[in-house]
Amino acid sequence: WSDHSVPQPIIDSDFPLSFPNKEKYEQLKMLFEERPIWTVSALKSRLPISDITLKKRMLPIMAYNFSGGPWRKAWVKLGLDPRIDDSFRKYQVIDFRIKEGTATTSAYISASQPSTQQSSATITGSTPRRIKRARRDEPEKVVEAEKAQQQDTINHSFSSLPSQLQTLYQLCDISEPKIRQMVDEAKPKPQCDAQNGWYSAKFMARLKFIMKAQMKKMTG
Repeated sequence: WSDHSVPQPIIDSDFPLSFPNKEKYEQLKMLFEERPIWTVSALKSRLPISDITLKKRMLPIMAYNFSGGPWRKAWVKLGLDPRIDDSFRKYQVIDFRIKEGTATTSAYISASQPSTQQSSATITGSTPRRIKRARRDEPEKVVEAEKAQQQDTINHSFSSLPSQLQTLYQLCDISEPKIRQMVDEAKPKPQCDAQNGWYSAKFMARLKFIMKAQMKKMTG
């Protein structure tokens, strides 16, 4: 975690060729200009495309990700390190889980599990590593099948139950008024850590408690 080096932008005039088309490349580029850190689900809500194309061909040449920690599985713009500036705390991810066997579990809808294959641009643990270029000749035999699958959408207003027992919420996307106010008013710590990022452990525990309470309201 003390190593603050991160993958840098690729200087290569032909790398956009690995994108499905120039339009998708420009759209993704604009999204990362608009916001430097995204979860895959948030990106897919703005740029409908299959998981394989997005994770294997598009994202690795614009961003990298952490396999764990406060920005777990979120894609970070190349060259940016959210651990050195507390303004990036709003992009932290909270791993919200409902334990199997609890009274709430039966209310949740079964959903297809996402791919467990890890991207080559993943930061394992706390130390970033160099991005592996996506191959332009990568076969896409299963892309069309994935496009046909229904994409899971995350309800950030907590007005309906999620489709999975485990959901990654990016704090900036949560719109439920009570939680939104809590996040907006929270003060950052002097230093970022690998467990709770820029927020205190007490704050993160309180946040999960309120999120669970909101879910229980919908299950009666």
